[in-house]
Amino acid sequence: MENKQKAINDINFIKEAIDKTKKNNHSIKKIFLLYGSVNILLLIVSFFVSLVISDLSKVAILSLISNLLGYVIITASLFYISTREKNHTNIFFRVFISMFFFVAVLIPLILLLMRAFVAFIDIGSPETLFILNQMSEFLMIFIFSISLMIVGKTNESRIFNILSILNVITYLLLFLLNTSLGSNQFISAQYSSLYYGIVTSIGYILLTIFLSKNKGD
Repeated sequence: MENKQKAINDINFIKEAIDKTKKNNHSIKKIFLLYGSVNILLLIVSFFVSLVISDLSKVAILSLISNLLGYVIITASLFYISTREKNHTNIFFRVFISMFFFVAVLIPLILLLMRAFVAFIDIGSPETLFILNQMSEFLMIFIFSISLMIVGKTNESRIFNILSILNVITYLLLFLLNTSLGSNQFISAQYSSLYYGIVTSIGYILLTIFLSKNKGD
């Protein structure tokens, strides 16, 4: 009788773990959708602002404000998701959401403020601006590769591990192409930045679509 009860408890534990994993996948999907949607919106706003306003300093200020608002929205949403799901999550999800916030929100936010300080206080440092910009972009490319590996691990698909490596390689190759084509690195950093914009917006939307179509969701 004792062994039977132990077996029942083990089965219940496994079922609970499966339910929590499914719930975690749903939460991760919401995070990806949120992040991708906010970045798409920021790209659209940035595009139209650059078309309407010709003053580069005003464009930079509006870009800074819109990005800050974007980070506020993402931070508030991550806090809401983690608080709401804290009773239905395992250590895997808690580690992921902490890492995602640190790499995808906190560090880029700090770098954004540093870039703003350099732009408005020390205007004669384009190389410093370039370095800070590339640091921010590479961190986001890196976290997207981690997101790919997490999706691959969740769905037991090795193709995502390959894509995570190709993601970093592609960005680095585009970065090298930028620096080889232009004498001014700060101006020439357009191909890698374009790829970065696609990855952090459409890339996360595609991950959301994949997770939505997954049978385990």
